Amino acid sequence: MHEVSPDEPGLLQAIVACEPHAIDQLYEKYSSMLYGFLLSTVENRMVAEEILLEVFAELPDTLPHYKPEFLRLYSFLLQKAREKVRKWQLNKHAQEQVIPVLFGKYPRYVNLTEAEEELFNLCYYNGFTVEDIASVKGLSFEEAQAQCRQVLAKVHGYLANNKTNNN
Repeated sequence: MHEVSPDEPGLLQAIVACEPHAIDQLYEKYSSMLYGFLLSTVENRMVAEEILLEVFAELPDTLPHYKPEFLRLYSFLLQKAREKVRKWQLNKHAQEQVIPVLFGKYPRYVNLTEAEEELFNLCYYNGFTVEDIASVKGLSFEEAQAQCRQVLAKVHGYLANNKTNNN
C-alpha cells in the first residue's frame, strides 16, 4: 500500500476543484520527470510538451479515477502520459498512412506487398499489438490476427529457406 504525502490529499482536492495554484504546484513537482519520459518516447519536443500540458490540463477530470491506495501519484500521471503517447502514435500512423520501411530492401527479397510491409513494420518495429493494428486498419481483431500471422509466416519461411541456403 502506498503512503500519500501529507500535502497531497489537500492538493488533490484543490485540483479537482479546479484551483489553478494546485495544478501549478503539481506541475512544478512532476513535470520535469514526465517531460523526460515523454521526450525520450516521442523524440519530438513540441509533441512532448503538448502531451505534458494535456495530462495536467485534464487532471480535474482524471483525478477522480485516481486510487492512492493502489498507485503513487507520479505513477498515475505517468500512466496518463503513456495513454496519450499511445493515442498520438496511433493518430500519427493513421495520418501518415505509410510507415517507412525501416529495414532497407529486405521485404523485396521476401516478396511482401506494400500492405504486408506496413503490417510487418507495425508488428515488429513499432510494437503494435493485434488490437492496435485492428484499430488502425479498420479490421476486426480476427482479421488483423490472421493477416499478421500470414505475413509473419511468409517472413519466417523466407528466413528458414535463406538460412538453409547459406549453410
